[in-house]
Amino acid sequence: MFAASLLPAGPPWLSSLATAVYWASILATIARLDASILRRPWLALVAVGYTATFAWNRGALLVPDYLFDTDTERYVREAVAHRIQVRHLGFPVQTFSYPAVGLSGLIVQSAVAGALLVATFDALVKRLGARVPARIAMGVLFGASLSTWTLSSVVESFVPSALLLALTLLGLVRWIDTPDRTNAVSVGLLLLAGAGISLENLYVLVPVAVGAIAARKPRDLLLMLGVPILGLALWIPLVSRAQGPGFYATWGDEGFSRPAGNVLENLEHFTAEYVQPARILSPRSHAETLWRVFVMSVRGEPGEEPSRYPARLTRRSFLDPGQLACAGLTLLLLVLSAPAIARRWRDAGAGERGLLAALAAVLLVRTPFLVVYAPTQSLLFALPSLLALDLLVGTGLRGKARWAAGALALLVLVTNAWVLADAQRGASNQESTSKAYETWSATA
Repeated sequence: MFAASLLPAGPPWLSSLATAVYWASILATIARLDASILRRPWLALVAVGYTATFAWNRGALLVPDYLFDTDTERYVREAVAHRIQVRHLGFPVQTFSYPAVGLSGLIVQSAVAGALLVATFDALVKRLGARVPARIAMGVLFGASLSTWTLSSVVESFVPSALLLALTLLGLVRWIDTPDRTNAVSVGLLLLAGAGISLENLYVLVPVAVGAIAARKPRDLLLMLGVPILGLALWIPLVSRAQGPGFYATWGDEGFSRPAGNVLENLEHFTAEYVQPARILSPRSHAETLWRVFVMSVRGEPGEEPSRYPARLTRRSFLDPGQLACAGLTLLLLVLSAPAIARRWRDAGAGERGLLAALAAVLLVRTPFLVVYAPTQSLLFALPSLLALDLLVGTGLRGKARWAAGALALLVLVTNAWVLADAQRGASNQESTSKAYETWSATA
C-alpha cells in the first residue's frame, strides 16, 4: 500500500501485488499477535455470510449514495482504474485492486476484513474475561449490527480501519505484558497503517497513550507514538510529489478560490465542508448522535429507504417499537454490566486495565468527533464506538444479563437481515441499478 502510492498510476499487476502484500501483512500481524484468531471455526462462515449479503442484487452496490451513503460506487470506479486518490481528511490509500474476478473479488476482501474484525473482537472480549455465552451474544451483536454488517458487505474503508484499531488494541496489550521495543515498534506500525487509510485514524494515538499510562507502562510510549508521526512526515511529501499537483484536491474545494495545494489546505477545505463545530454546544446534537450511533447504526428500520436512513431522525423513527427495544436493552446491559466492569478494573492485571482504559478513551474521543463531523453519516463512522462499547459490555456480562444480550443480538440479527434484503429489492426498482452493474461488468 505504502509503496504503490508512490507511483502516479500503477499498472494492474502493481495494484494486485500491493493488495497481496497488504493481506499478507495483515495475516502475518494477526498470527504474531494471536494466532488463535485465524483458527476460529466460524471465521470462514462469517466471511461467506458477508460476501453473500448482496449476492441477489450486486447492482445495488453501484448506485451512487444508495446504500446508507457509502462510497462503494466511487471505490469500485477507482479500483477499476488502479488509481491513488486522496481519502477522508486528506490522505491517500491504495484502493483494493480490481482483480480478474471483478466486483466479487472486492466484496470478498471486504467480507474477509469484516470476519477478521469479528474474530479479533472475540479475542479481545475473551482477554477481558468474558465467558463463552457472553462472547457468543456480544459477537453476534457486534457482527450483525447494521454498521458492521453493511460495511463488511460493500467496498469501503471503514472496516479495514476498525480492524486496524482492534489489532492495535491487541498489540497494546501484548506490549503492556511484554514491554520491549519490538512490540512498541509493532504498535507504532499499526498506528501508521491506520493513518495510511485515513488521517482520521490518528485519534487512536490517544487510546494507546491512555492505555499505556493506565497500565503504568510509559516506557517506549514516545517511540510508539513517534513511528506514525515520523512515517507520515516522510510519506506525505513523497506521495504528493509522485501524484502531481492535483493530489490534495478534495470535495470541499468548491467553496474556495483554488484547489487545495498542500495537506493543511486539504484539511481546511474538507473540514469547512463537513465539520459543524457549533453542534458541540448543543445538548440535542449530543443526544441525536448517541441515538444515531448506538441505536440506528445497530438496528436498521424496516421500510426505510437506505439512502435517506442515516439522515432521517423523525418522531416516527424515534418511537418505532423495535428501535425503542434496541435502546432499552442497550441501556439495560450498560447498567447491569457496570458493577462487573468496575470489579474487573480493580482486580485485573496491567494488560486488562490498559485495555479497559483504552476502550473508554475511544468512546470519549469519538463522541465529540461524531457530534461535529458529518452528523447525518454517523452509521459510516460508528464502528470504533460500537467496538469499544460492546467490548466493555461483554466484560461485565454476568448471569441474567447474558439473556438480555442474547435477546438484543437476536433482534438485531433478524431485523438487519430483513433490512438488507429489502434494500436490494428497493434497488431493483431503480433504473440506474442495472445500467451501473452492466457498465462495471463490462469494465471487468
